[in-house]
Amino acid sequence: MRSSRLFQIIIVWILPLAIALGIGVSCSEEGVTEPMTISKLDLSEYTIYEPEERLSDPAAQSPEYVFLVAGKEAVRVEGPEIEGAAHFILENEEIREVDHGYFEDYWATGFEVIVNSHLTYTIAIEDFEGEVDLAEVELGLRDNTIESTFIFAASPSGDGVAHDINITALIDGEGVRSKKARSIEVRASRGADIQVSLRRISNGEEIELDPGELEQIAFTDFAFVVNFNSPVKAGEQENMVVVYRAFWKEWANTAVKVYAQEGTLADAMADFFFPEDDPANEVPVETEIIDDESISVSPSSGSFPSGSQIVLELDFGEFAPPGLKPVREGYIERVFT
Repeated sequence: MRSSRLFQIIIVWILPLAIALGIGVSCSEEGVTEPMTISKLDLSEYTIYEPEERLSDPAAQSPEYVFLVAGKEAVRVEGPEIEGAAHFILENEEIREVDHGYFEDYWATGFEVIVNSHLTYTIAIEDFEGEVDLAEVELGLRDNTIESTFIFAASPSGDGVAHDINITALIDGEGVRSKKARSIEVRASRGADIQVSLRRISNGEEIELDPGELEQIAFTDFAFVVNFNSPVKAGEQENMVVVYRAFWKEWANTAVKVYAQEGTLADAMADFFFPEDDPANEVPVETEIIDDESISVSPSSGSFPSGSQIVLELDFGEFAPPGLKPVREGYIERVFT
């Protein structure tokens, strides 16, 4: 009797282990397995955000849109959950873009994710023109529920809004659960309406700066040239201009400041520092209206410090999207001498 009883106990303990091994997962903590990932793009050059971090951007067409910079930013979106662990396995996995006619709504396009011969996901997007790419899908198993996460990367050439994103899980071709995601707006830069260049004072040489890029220059006798692509006029205070902000449909008193702090580009890449965080780093400058849409910002001493990070800061003040808390809008450009 004892040997029979012992045999039954052994069977009770071995069967759950055999089931776990059979579905090809391993437990990292109670009720949770190691995630499985399907990748389509290298995200090493992208900054990945949660949706809430990129809402209410003043540059967006709507405060409800997730706003991303093309080729540089991505957003992590939660997908639908599926009950049952039977299909938690990768088998000929693939992420592919689908054309018009794939979905019942002919005008919707998007993506299909193949997990295995039984489980797939579809991502239908209205008015989709390649603004985003589905870079990665991560699947996890928690307490017998398959969880899904989708990372959308802003396409390098993206310019527009991916509307009404709907993610659906299908088993053997039948939809079992759907979840909607916020619309995603993609633009060339967060300050796409502003262009900044450097004009060397000694010879007039001009270098256009790429928004968001860290650039190093070999001279210090330069002025920042700011093209707002919008009407600008002189302000009532020194180094203050008034700029028409088309998105808000109003004029904004804009403070113009420059900061400098000793340190090279290599120093910043090793341990980044922000000169604008310390008022003592502010550099005396002179602001001049060049034309109806542009200004120049030059150092009062004739040149900026060498071996330093130089920061141009434009502060447009606070704006309040309807029904939301006020947000502070501004523009920053960084160069290293």
